[in-house]
Amino acid sequence: MPESVLAYLGPGMAIVRAEHSAAVLPIGVGDVLALHAAVNGWYWATHADGQSGWVLAENVKVLDEA
Repeated sequence: MPESVLAYLGPGMAIVRAEHSAAVLPIGVGDVLALHAAVNGWYWATHADGQSGWVLAENVKVLDEA
C-alpha cells in the first residue's frame, strides 16, 4: 500500500486516508490501457475489456494523444 494513503498515528497504527485496491491488472504486449493515476512507479489503469488494476509503470509506454 502506498504510504501516501496512510496517516500514521504511532508505532504499528495508521488510518487509511483514501480508498485503495491492491489489484494488479494482467496485461500483454500491445494492450491499450486508459491511465488514471500514477503512484510510486505504478499506474492505476483500465483495460479495453473494462478490468481495472495497478500496472508497473516500467511496463507501459505512454503514447501522445494526437
